[in-house]
Amino acid sequence: MIASTETKLPADLKISEYFTFYGSWGIDWGALNDPANNPILNACLRVATEEDLKSLGIANLRERLTRLERGGLIKKSKECYSLAFPAIVGQKRAQLQEYIEQTAKELLPLGRTMIEQIRQHLKDREEMLYHVLWSDIMDGPLAWDMAQSKLKEQIKTGDISITNKAWLLYPAHPFRVGTNSYNIPSGHLRITWSRNTPSPNAIRKIISKHEDDFVEAIEKNSSVKTREAREAFHKHGLVDEAGKVQIYALDSETDFQAVQDYMKLGEDFGREIVIHLDTAKIANMLEVPAGVALLIAYHEVSWQLLQNLAEEKVLKIPRIVTKAGTDPKEAYQLVSLIGSINLKNLLLTKKLYSLRSDADPRTTEVYEEFIEKKYTGNADCWCTLAIRLIECNYWDEAFDCFERFKMTHKEQEGNYYFTVMVWQGHIYDLRGQRDKAIAKYESALRVKHRGGTRHDQWGIVLNRDWVEERLKRPFTKKMIGK
Repeated sequence: MIASTETKLPADLKISEYFTFYGSWGIDWGALNDPANNPILNACLRVATEEDLKSLGIANLRERLTRLERGGLIKKSKECYSLAFPAIVGQKRAQLQEYIEQTAKELLPLGRTMIEQIRQHLKDREEMLYHVLWSDIMDGPLAWDMAQSKLKEQIKTGDISITNKAWLLYPAHPFRVGTNSYNIPSGHLRITWSRNTPSPNAIRKIISKHEDDFVEAIEKNSSVKTREAREAFHKHGLVDEAGKVQIYALDSETDFQAVQDYMKLGEDFGREIVIHLDTAKIANMLEVPAGVALLIAYHEVSWQLLQNLAEEKVLKIPRIVTKAGTDPKEAYQLVSLIGSINLKNLLLTKKLYSLRSDADPRTTEVYEEFIEKKYTGNADCWCTLAIRLIECNYWDEAFDCFERFKMTHKEQEGNYYFTVMVWQGHIYDLRGQRDKAIAKYESALRVKHRGGTRHDQWGIVLNRDWVEERLKRPFTKKMIGK
């Protein structure tokens, strides 16, 4: 447990160890992790003049300052340098911890309930409980989508963005962990990490390199065929001594109920955590925008809840998460794959992903192969293929893909379903069937979804405003430059 009293800040604090970033771009990680830059970052944490920084005696100071500025790590205001992100230290950290502990205590019954529901689907895979609870549910995309949606209801003005945000927090929570999520051809790969675990990017690269072997072994419940793949997977325990896959894999078709239940648990958690948080109060306490306040509090409350559940002995934290030097072969407990666990579908998906987004002439061949081989994988791939066909002006084939998406997409909601309804309205407009187009647009407006879909290749965003405009004015090819 972190003491809720003020902790003195070390003079040589290793900034990179207490730095958190939520996003995909904007940070120069090389500059952050360069030990020679740490004295500069420490000085900027306390606010430093150029003379202060020169007194550090660091070679190439000017070049380093320029790189740190460009890398989103420091900023210059007048004659002083400071960190480009908020630092939650000292009294702010103590006040936050007191608030976090109380909120996590209130969420403890929800935590117990989530564990009970997850266990119903784990069967003999109890060792995966921690990963599923944290990475697939609490830190999963649906939880974050719901949290941001509830934040918009809670905070009506100001900056509520949570994309590409950084902060420093000292001391760090002892149960601090993260999740790296990757969309690979066979589905959604999620990997839990802590300061003690192997690199999630290294694990992802191994899986991606041998994905065909990996998926075939899962599908057939057999050993990985090739020796090279077996040896690569075995380093992180992704396969056992016999070469059988050990990660937690769910097929979106055969394990549909588990997938749906995990998605619902994610949404429920995202909703409840924001309801229990007073984001405006936290933002005022930490002197940060509301979006950053949510990011910080969401993570801290989640980690505190994990700690509370572990202390109650209803949740076991894998040794590899908490103890440095643990055998990397235990890393399989931190990896899940949710998608189409089918080699045929994987190979077709790879062909789809290989298409260029500039009217690739192979697009119709891929479409015909999807039909001929009866693709049954991720429904979203039908939507992606439809867009590729539209880029090539194959509108009827695109309409067919949208129909196949609807047949395999079990939930009539979400951004993909909304996008499909809008594009079918567009195609009806192009066919001169205005009544059917209007019906599709009206149906699209009733679809439960968040935000919209960007098509950067055409400079348009399909959202509610776009659809309402299409009710007034029909879609034409000129609107997308065709």
